[in-house]
Amino acid sequence: MLRQICFMIMPFSKKDTGLEPGKGPMEVDFDALWTRALAPLIEDLGYAPVRADADSGSLIIKAMIERLAYADIVMADVSIPNANVYYEIGVRHASRRQGCVLIAADWAKPVFDIAQMRRLSYPLPEGKITDQAADAVRQKLKLEIPAMIFKPSPVVETVPDAVGELDEKLKSLDEAKKAVYDPQRVIEFREHMQELSDLSGTIRQIRLLPSAFEKERKKTEAMRLRDKVESKKTVLDAVRLEIMRLLRDCVGWNETLAYIDRMPESLIQLPEVREQRLLAMSKTEGFFEAIGYLEELIKSFGPSSERFGLIGGSYKKLYRSAKKEGQKDEAEIYLDRAIEAYQNGMLADLNDYYPTCNLPQLLKARAKIKPNDKDLALAKLTAELTLMQCKRAKERGSPDEWLRATLLGAAFDSENVAEAERLLPEIERESPAAWQLESTLDDLRDRVSFIKDVECCASFETIITRLEKMV
Repeated sequence: MLRQICFMIMPFSKKDTGLEPGKGPMEVDFDALWTRALAPLIEDLGYAPVRADADSGSLIIKAMIERLAYADIVMADVSIPNANVYYEIGVRHASRRQGCVLIAADWAKPVFDIAQMRRLSYPLPEGKITDQAADAVRQKLKLEIPAMIFKPSPVVETVPDAVGELDEKLKSLDEAKKAVYDPQRVIEFREHMQELSDLSGTIRQIRLLPSAFEKERKKTEAMRLRDKVESKKTVLDAVRLEIMRLLRDCVGWNETLAYIDRMPESLIQLPEVREQRLLAMSKTEGFFEAIGYLEELIKSFGPSSERFGLIGGSYKKLYRSAKKEGQKDEAEIYLDRAIEAYQNGMLADLNDYYPTCNLPQLLKARAKIKPNDKDLALAKLTAELTLMQCKRAKERGSPDEWLRATLLGAAFDSENVAEAERLLPEIERESPAAWQLESTLDDLRDRVSFIKDVECCASFETIITRLEKMV
């Protein structure tokens, strides 16, 4: 018995909310929100949950419109501005008389047109979705959604005859479906969506396994599901994409790369798959191939701090390898290219500290090879920028587990003794583990080795001694 379908349209992955400090979380993990809260909620309501990004990149516009029209319910999260979500809401409103439910976090400020439409709010004080937060979302929405399902769309309310003039021409919803939709196509659609929903449910169960099993059991279950799917005669594109993401998150880059390379060529060429393949290559020593394809990706689809950061990371690894092997000329070339890539990444997004935080030590290393004031001045400037970026992210509640360590490193890179000393009570209060001290102490010692001012160097040595006592 095929269940009715709820098609969910929402952002995916981690997204910046654009909120000011104190107004809500800086970033929301929408994948975790779906896995822990919204998909289980839809199941509780008796529908098969299918997320719009399940076919990320592979849906042509006709297929997307078909899903928006055929689904029994469309639920849309409008917590943050998102052009795709807004467009899809419009398609649903214009194609069906009812069954479109808008939801948003209680801190959301939707754009003007959306703000005038009825929506249900749910509590979301943090961007990291804990079990407690997920439960609060489910409990709040479960009571209110059923009544919203049968509310007419704004199009029907404003222009009653705009949606197919069905009330005058047909007597029942079943007749309307026969007149407007191909019955066989509706059946095929439901079967397709049911398969995708069942697979997504299994993947959610794997992702939600207790942390004690995170490495081994998750890997085993993910590989078992991959083998089960691959044993079928036909595999939906959406299913292959879901398996790719699962392998990436729960198994490892080698297995992810191998799986991608067995995909049909039409899927390999999708922007998301290409990017994941390149990331996997950069993690499995395919540096030159990854760099070349990332440059092609930037040329074809535009720059981003992450894409330039990946290029910078590959060149940095090549630089360190060449330096270790005593290949002086090659090391200098790779160092220059790493710096250039990270600078481009910094300029692509001045709020992203990932590319910026890599620059100070690389610039100082180049200045050590070829002494010059320009690199030293730029190293200090980028360190100060990283410090500001990290402070802003911390104030806005970023869930990044490496943010605090990056902030501490930036205080060392900028030679800001006062800032490093100010952080010491926070480190003691929040625990050394939260600041990744065991992993970063050696790195902090390396940073001190670049400091020329004797008094400043002595002050940081004292700080490191205090940090060592905390571990």
